[in-house]
Amino acid sequence: MRELKDRALSLVGRTPALRLLGPRWAGAATVIMCHRVVPDDATVANMPLSIRQGYLAAVADEVVRRGLDVVSLDELHRRLAAGAPPPRPMVVFTFDDGYRDNLTLAAPVFAKRRLPWTLFLTTGFPDRSCDYWWGVLEAVVLRHERVEIELPGWHAAYPAGSPAEKRAAFAAIAARADPKALAAYLWARYGLTEAAALEEDAMSWAEVNRLAAGGLVEIGAHTITHRALAGLPAEEARHEMEGSRARIREMTGIEAAHFAYPFGDPGSAGEREFRLAREAGFRTAVTTIPSNVFAGGGQDLQALPRLGLDGRDQTLSQLAVHLSGLTSLVTLRRRHPLLAARPA
Repeated sequence: MRELKDRALSLVGRTPALRLLGPRWAGAATVIMCHRVVPDDATVANMPLSIRQGYLAAVADEVVRRGLDVVSLDELHRRLAAGAPPPRPMVVFTFDDGYRDNLTLAAPVFAKRRLPWTLFLTTGFPDRSCDYWWGVLEAVVLRHERVEIELPGWHAAYPAGSPAEKRAAFAAIAARADPKALAAYLWARYGLTEAAALEEDAMSWAEVNRLAAGGLVEIGAHTITHRALAGLPAEEARHEMEGSRARIREMTGIEAAHFAYPFGDPGSAGEREFRLAREAGFRTAVTTIPSNVFAGGGQDLQALPRLGLDGRDQTLSQLAVHLSGLTSLVTLRRRHPLLAARPA
Protein backbone atom coordinates (compact mmCIF):
# COMPACT_ATOMS: atom_id res chain seq x y z
CA MET A 1 0.00 0.00 0.00
CA ARG A 2 2.82 2.44 0.90
CA GLU A 3 4.57 1.72 -2.41
CA LEU A 4 1.35 2.37 -4.38
CA LYS A 5 0.84 5.67 -2.57
CA ASP A 6 4.42 6.75 -3.29
CA ARG A 7 4.04 5.88 -6.97
CA ALA A 8 0.80 7.84 -7.17
CA LEU A 9 2.47 10.88 -5.62
CA SER A 10 5.37 10.56 -8.05
CA LEU A 11 2.96 10.55 -10.99
CA VAL A 12 1.37 13.74 -9.67
CA GLY A 13 4.87 15.20 -9.53
CA ARG A 14 5.11 14.89 -13.30
CA THR A 15 2.12 17.17 -13.84
CA PRO A 16 1.58 20.93 -13.33
CA ALA A 17 -0.74 20.12 -10.41
CA LEU A 18 2.01 20.73 -7.85
CA ARG A 19 1.92 24.44 -8.63
CA LEU A 20 -1.54 24.63 -7.09
CA LEU A 21 -0.11 23.96 -3.64
CA GLY A 22 1.93 27.14 -3.52
CA PRO A 23 4.70 27.53 -0.92
CA ARG A 24 2.52 26.94 2.17
CA TRP A 25 2.94 23.18 2.43
CA ALA A 26 6.62 23.17 1.48
CA GLY A 27 7.48 24.44 4.95
CA ALA A 28 10.75 25.91 6.10
CA ALA A 29 12.89 22.92 5.19
CA THR A 30 13.04 19.48 3.61
CA VAL A 31 15.25 16.93 5.34
CA ILE A 32 16.14 14.28 2.76
CA MET A 33 16.92 10.74 3.90
CA CYS A 34 19.20 8.34 2.02
CA HIS A 35 21.04 5.14 2.84
CA ARG A 36 23.17 3.58 0.10
CA VAL A 37 24.61 4.97 -3.13
CA VAL A 38 25.55 2.56 -5.92
CA PRO A 39 27.30 2.89 -9.30
CA ASP A 40 24.94 3.75 -12.12
CA ASP A 41 25.34 0.30 -13.70
CA ALA A 42 25.05 -1.74 -10.47
CA THR A 43 22.61 -4.60 -9.99
CA VAL A 44 20.71 -4.01 -6.77
CA ALA A 45 18.40 -6.30 -4.82
CA ASN A 46 17.38 -4.00 -1.96
CA MET A 47 15.92 -1.27 -4.14
CA PRO A 48 14.26 1.03 -1.56
CA LEU A 49 17.58 1.70 0.22
CA SER A 50 19.81 2.18 -2.85
CA ILE A 51 20.05 5.12 -5.23
CA ARG A 52 22.41 5.55 -8.18
CA GLN A 53 25.25 8.05 -7.90
CA GLY A 54 24.00 9.79 -11.03
CA TYR A 55 20.58 10.23 -9.46
CA LEU A 56 22.06 11.72 -6.29
CA ALA A 57 24.03 14.16 -8.45
CA ALA A 58 20.88 15.09 -10.39
CA VAL A 59 18.99 15.69 -7.13
CA ALA A 60 21.78 17.89 -5.77
CA ASP A 61 21.91 19.87 -9.02
CA GLU A 62 18.13 20.33 -9.05
CA VAL A 63 18.12 21.61 -5.48
CA VAL A 64 20.84 24.13 -6.38
CA ARG A 65 19.03 25.09 -9.61
CA ARG A 66 15.89 25.88 -7.64
CA GLY A 67 17.85 28.28 -5.45
CA LEU A 68 17.20 26.34 -2.25
CA ASP A 69 19.53 26.76 0.71
CA VAL A 70 21.44 23.53 1.40
CA VAL A 71 22.40 23.66 5.07
CA SER A 72 23.82 21.46 7.80
CA LEU A 73 21.68 20.18 10.66
CA ASP A 74 23.56 22.57 12.94
CA GLU A 75 22.40 25.47 10.77
CA LEU A 76 18.86 24.10 10.52
CA HIS A 77 18.74 23.88 14.31
CA ARG A 78 20.03 27.44 14.70
CA ARG A 79 17.42 28.87 12.36
CA LEU A 80 14.51 26.87 13.75
CA ALA A 81 15.49 27.73 17.32
CA ALA A 82 15.62 31.42 16.38
CA GLY A 83 11.97 31.22 15.38
CA ALA A 84 12.20 33.56 12.38
CA PRO A 85 11.08 32.29 8.95
CA PRO A 86 14.12 31.47 6.79
CA PRO A 87 14.78 33.80 3.83
CA ARG A 88 14.45 30.82 1.47
CA PRO A 89 13.50 27.16 1.90
CA MET A 90 16.24 24.93 3.27
CA VAL A 91 17.30 21.41 2.30
CA VAL A 92 19.31 19.04 4.51
CA PHE A 93 20.83 15.85 3.07
CA THR A 94 21.14 12.96 5.53
CA PHE A 95 22.47 9.40 5.19
CA ASP A 96 21.85 6.62 7.68
CA ASP A 97 23.95 3.73 9.00
CA GLY A 98 27.51 4.16 7.66
CA TYR A 99 27.88 2.39 4.33
CA ARG A 100 31.27 2.55 2.62
CA ASP A 101 29.64 3.90 -0.54
CA ASN A 102 28.77 7.06 1.40
CA LEU A 103 32.52 7.74 1.38
CA THR A 104 33.34 6.53 -2.12
CA LEU A 105 30.23 7.62 -4.06
CA ALA A 106 28.13 10.09 -2.05
CA ALA A 107 30.90 12.27 -0.63
CA PRO A 108 32.34 13.16 -4.08
CA VAL A 109 28.91 14.40 -5.20
CA PHE A 110 28.74 16.84 -2.28
CA ALA A 111 32.42 17.77 -2.46
CA LYS A 112 32.13 18.74 -6.12
CA ARG A 113 29.27 21.12 -5.29
CA ARG A 114 30.59 22.19 -1.86
CA LEU A 115 27.34 21.14 -0.16
CA PRO A 116 27.07 20.13 3.51
CA TRP A 117 25.49 16.84 4.53
CA THR A 118 25.05 14.57 7.54
CA LEU A 119 25.95 10.93 8.20
CA PHE A 120 24.07 9.22 11.02
CA LEU A 121 26.43 6.47 12.11
CA THR A 122 25.37 3.20 13.70
CA THR A 123 28.56 2.46 15.62
CA GLY A 124 28.04 -1.28 15.23
CA PHE A 125 28.74 -0.78 11.53
CA PRO A 126 32.44 0.12 11.86
CA ASP A 127 32.67 -2.12 14.95
CA ARG A 128 31.22 -5.02 12.88
CA SER A 129 28.96 -5.87 15.80
CA CYS A 130 25.32 -5.09 14.98
CA ASP A 131 22.42 -6.78 13.24
CA TYR A 132 22.80 -6.73 9.47
CA TRP A 133 20.50 -9.45 8.20
CA TRP A 134 19.32 -7.34 5.25
CA GLY A 135 22.90 -6.98 4.03
CA VAL A 136 23.50 -10.72 4.29
CA LEU A 137 20.27 -11.40 2.42
CA GLU A 138 21.14 -8.98 -0.37
CA ALA A 139 24.62 -10.47 -0.76
CA VAL A 140 23.18 -13.99 -0.98
CA VAL A 141 20.58 -12.94 -3.54
CA LEU A 142 23.17 -11.14 -5.67
CA ARG A 143 25.59 -14.09 -5.65
CA HIS A 144 23.13 -16.88 -6.46
CA GLU A 145 20.64 -17.59 -9.22
CA ARG A 146 18.33 -19.41 -6.83
CA VAL A 147 17.82 -18.81 -3.12
CA GLU A 148 16.38 -21.61 -1.01
CA ILE A 149 14.74 -21.03 2.36
CA GLU A 150 14.16 -23.97 4.69
CA LEU A 151 12.86 -22.72 8.02
CA PRO A 152 10.04 -24.05 10.23
CA GLY A 153 6.82 -23.47 8.32
CA TRP A 154 8.66 -21.93 5.39
CA HIS A 155 10.11 -24.06 2.62
CA ALA A 156 10.52 -22.16 -0.63
CA ALA A 157 12.89 -21.52 -3.52
CA TYR A 158 13.16 -18.11 -5.16
CA PRO A 159 14.59 -17.61 -8.66
CA ALA A 160 17.31 -14.95 -8.63
CA GLY A 161 18.87 -15.04 -12.08
CA SER A 162 17.87 -11.70 -13.59
CA PRO A 163 18.00 -8.29 -11.88
CA ALA A 164 14.20 -8.27 -11.68
CA GLU A 165 14.18 -11.72 -10.09
CA LYS A 166 16.80 -10.64 -7.57
CA ARG A 167 14.70 -7.64 -6.55
CA ALA A 168 11.59 -9.80 -6.26
CA ALA A 169 13.40 -12.49 -4.27
CA PHE A 170 14.85 -9.98 -1.82
CA ALA A 171 11.49 -8.27 -1.30
CA ALA A 172 9.61 -11.54 -0.81
CA ILE A 173 12.09 -13.00 1.68
CA ALA A 174 12.58 -9.76 3.61
CA ALA A 175 8.83 -9.26 3.98
CA ARG A 176 8.38 -12.66 5.61
CA ALA A 177 11.59 -13.13 7.55
CA ASP A 178 12.22 -13.24 11.25
CA PRO A 179 15.55 -11.36 11.23
CA LYS A 180 17.47 -13.48 13.74
CA ALA A 181 16.24 -16.79 12.34
CA LEU A 182 16.99 -15.69 8.78
CA ALA A 183 20.51 -14.48 9.64
CA ALA A 184 21.30 -17.79 11.37
CA TYR A 185 19.91 -19.77 8.44
CA LEU A 186 21.81 -17.80 5.79
CA TRP A 187 25.04 -18.29 7.75
CA ALA A 188 24.46 -22.04 7.99
CA ARG A 189 23.23 -22.47 4.40
CA TYR A 190 25.34 -19.95 2.48
CA GLY A 191 28.28 -19.34 4.80
CA LEU A 192 27.97 -15.56 5.17
CA THR A 193 27.87 -13.91 8.60
CA GLU A 194 26.58 -10.46 9.47
CA ALA A 195 30.10 -9.40 10.51
CA ALA A 196 31.50 -10.51 7.15
CA ALA A 197 28.77 -8.64 5.28
CA LEU A 198 29.50 -5.52 7.32
CA GLU A 199 33.19 -5.86 6.48
CA GLU A 200 32.22 -5.76 2.80
CA ASP A 201 29.63 -2.96 2.97
CA ALA A 202 30.32 -0.69 5.96
CA MET A 203 33.00 1.89 6.63
CA SER A 204 35.80 1.16 9.06
CA TRP A 205 36.66 3.71 11.73
CA ALA A 206 39.64 4.78 9.62
CA GLU A 207 37.26 5.47 6.75
CA VAL A 208 34.85 7.36 9.01
CA ASN A 209 37.73 9.58 10.08
CA ARG A 210 38.80 10.07 6.46
CA LEU A 211 35.25 11.10 5.57
CA ALA A 212 35.03 13.53 8.49
CA ALA A 213 38.35 15.11 7.51
CA GLY A 214 36.76 16.29 4.26
CA GLY A 215 35.06 19.07 6.19
CA LEU A 216 31.57 19.04 4.67
CA VAL A 217 29.97 16.20 6.63
CA GLU A 218 28.47 16.23 10.11
CA ILE A 219 28.61 12.93 11.99
CA GLY A 220 25.46 12.18 13.98
CA ALA A 221 24.59 9.22 16.19
CA HIS A 222 22.30 6.36 15.10
CA THR A 223 22.56 3.94 18.08
CA ILE A 224 24.98 1.08 18.67
CA THR A 225 23.02 -1.86 17.28
CA HIS A 226 20.27 -0.32 15.08
CA ARG A 227 17.44 -1.80 17.11
CA ALA A 228 14.01 -0.15 17.36
CA LEU A 229 14.24 1.87 20.56
CA ALA A 230 10.56 1.71 21.45
CA GLY A 231 10.91 -2.03 21.98
CA LEU A 232 13.70 -1.65 24.55
CA PRO A 233 13.58 -0.83 28.27
CA ALA A 234 14.19 2.85 28.90
CA GLU A 235 17.71 2.45 30.26
CA GLU A 236 18.72 0.22 27.37
CA ALA A 237 17.31 2.72 24.88
CA ARG A 238 19.20 5.49 26.66
CA HIS A 239 22.41 3.44 26.45
CA GLU A 240 21.90 2.91 22.71
CA MET A 241 21.62 6.66 22.19
CA GLU A 242 24.29 7.93 24.54
CA GLY A 243 26.61 4.96 23.97
CA SER A 244 26.74 5.55 20.23
CA ARG A 245 27.66 9.18 20.80
CA ALA A 246 30.37 8.15 23.28
CA ARG A 247 31.80 5.61 20.83
CA ILE A 248 31.91 8.21 18.05
CA ARG A 249 33.72 10.58 20.41
CA GLU A 250 36.19 7.86 21.38
CA MET A 251 37.02 6.84 17.82
CA THR A 252 36.88 10.20 16.01
CA GLY A 253 37.05 12.99 18.58
CA ILE A 254 33.72 14.27 17.25
CA GLU A 255 30.87 15.19 19.60
CA ALA A 256 27.74 14.05 17.77
CA ALA A 257 25.10 16.74 18.27
CA HIS A 258 22.32 15.12 16.26
CA PHE A 259 20.57 11.76 16.38
CA ALA A 260 18.50 9.53 14.06
CA TYR A 261 16.07 6.96 15.43
CA PRO A 262 16.51 3.51 13.83
CA PHE A 263 13.56 2.84 11.51
CA GLY A 264 12.06 6.12 12.75
CA ASP A 265 8.38 5.23 12.36
CA PRO A 266 5.83 5.67 15.20
CA GLY A 267 6.16 2.03 16.20
CA SER A 268 9.93 2.40 16.63
CA ALA A 269 10.23 5.85 18.20
CA GLY A 270 7.66 7.85 20.15
CA GLU A 271 7.28 10.36 22.96
CA ARG A 272 9.52 8.40 25.34
CA GLU A 273 12.35 8.29 22.81
CA PHE A 274 11.94 11.98 22.00
CA ARG A 275 12.23 12.75 25.72
CA LEU A 276 15.35 10.58 25.98
CA ALA A 277 16.92 12.47 23.06
CA ARG A 278 16.21 15.78 24.78
CA GLU A 279 17.64 14.52 28.07
CA ALA A 280 20.75 13.28 26.26
CA GLY A 281 21.32 16.80 24.94
CA PHE A 282 20.96 16.14 21.21
CA ARG A 283 20.18 19.39 19.40
CA THR A 284 17.96 17.61 16.91
CA ALA A 285 16.74 14.07 16.32
CA VAL A 286 15.16 12.85 13.11
CA THR A 287 12.42 10.34 12.39
CA THR A 288 11.12 8.84 9.15
CA ILE A 289 7.73 10.52 9.46
CA PRO A 290 7.14 11.71 5.87
CA SER A 291 6.75 15.48 5.95
CA ASN A 292 8.53 18.76 5.45
CA VAL A 293 9.73 20.77 8.44
CA PHE A 294 7.62 23.76 9.48
CA ALA A 295 8.94 26.77 11.37
CA GLY A 296 7.23 27.78 14.58
CA GLY A 297 6.64 26.52 18.08
CA GLY A 298 4.85 23.33 17.06
CA GLN A 299 7.95 21.69 15.59
CA ASP A 300 9.60 19.30 18.05
CA LEU A 301 13.33 19.46 17.34
CA GLN A 302 13.70 15.92 18.70
CA ALA A 303 11.06 14.58 16.29
CA LEU A 304 11.97 16.14 12.96
CA PRO A 305 10.36 14.51 9.91
CA ARG A 306 12.29 13.35 6.86
CA LEU A 307 11.48 12.50 3.26
CA GLY A 308 13.32 9.55 1.75
CA LEU A 309 14.74 9.14 -1.73
CA ASP A 310 13.32 5.76 -2.72
CA GLY A 311 15.46 3.75 -5.13
CA ARG A 312 12.34 2.37 -6.81
CA ASP A 313 11.56 5.82 -8.23
CA GLN A 314 14.78 7.57 -9.19
CA THR A 315 13.17 10.50 -10.95
CA LEU A 316 13.20 14.21 -10.28
CA SER A 317 9.42 14.05 -9.95
CA GLN A 318 9.96 12.24 -6.62
CA LEU A 319 12.07 15.18 -5.48
CA ALA A 320 9.49 17.67 -6.80
CA VAL A 321 6.76 16.02 -4.73
CA HIS A 322 8.91 16.17 -1.60
CA LEU A 323 9.86 19.82 -2.10
CA SER A 324 6.31 20.89 -2.92
CA GLY A 325 4.84 19.75 0.38
CA LEU A 326 2.37 17.32 -1.21
CA THR A 327 3.65 14.49 1.00
CA SER A 328 3.19 16.75 4.04
CA LEU A 329 -0.37 17.48 3.01
CA VAL A 330 -1.16 13.78 2.67
CA THR A 331 0.52 12.95 5.99
CA LEU A 332 -1.13 15.75 7.93
CA ARG A 333 -4.58 15.07 6.52
CA ARG A 334 -4.20 11.58 7.99
CA ARG A 335 -3.66 13.33 11.36
CA HIS A 336 -0.33 11.73 12.02
CA PRO A 337 -0.08 11.37 15.83
CA LEU A 338 3.56 12.45 16.07
CA LEU A 339 3.42 15.42 13.73
CA ALA A 340 2.22 18.49 15.60
CA ALA A 341 3.78 21.19 13.41
CA ARG A 342 1.89 22.28 10.33
CA PRO A 343 1.55 25.37 8.12
CA ALA A 344 0.12 28.44 9.80
